[in-house]
Amino acid sequence: MRETISEAEKTCLRELQDALTETLPRRAVLRLEGDELDGIDVHAWWIVEGPQGAKQVNSFSFHLTESMLQAYFHQPMEARASTCRRLKDWANWALEGAEETGDSEMGFDICVAVPGGIFHPGADLQRA
Repeated sequence: MRETISEAEKTCLRELQDALTETLPRRAVLRLEGDELDGIDVHAWWIVEGPQGAKQVNSFSFHLTESMLQAYFHQPMEARASTCRRLKDWANWALEGAEETGDSEMGFDICVAVPGGIFHPGADLQRA
């Protein structure tokens, strides 16, 4: 089992990170933890102003499995761009759902599973 990732894989991870950064609010902090051998935990959080000026923290977390990452690493550049678009669409969908139910005075904390079809284009892309 190898212990390091290649430069090409680092580039792929930067592509995924850039896609997510484009989706999140500008003030969000994004952190990817782990490695491609075990999967990566993605955490994002940002502060918003709530009712009467109170500060709230919104967070968004999910896990990218080793299988998802390996599928992405082996896609040609055009397919990776398509995967990034699907990931961004899914992240927007997940965040829109949280904002619509934003009745909590403490912000929201989303922890969701990523549909496998985002990284395996032939798979079903169900959102529920």
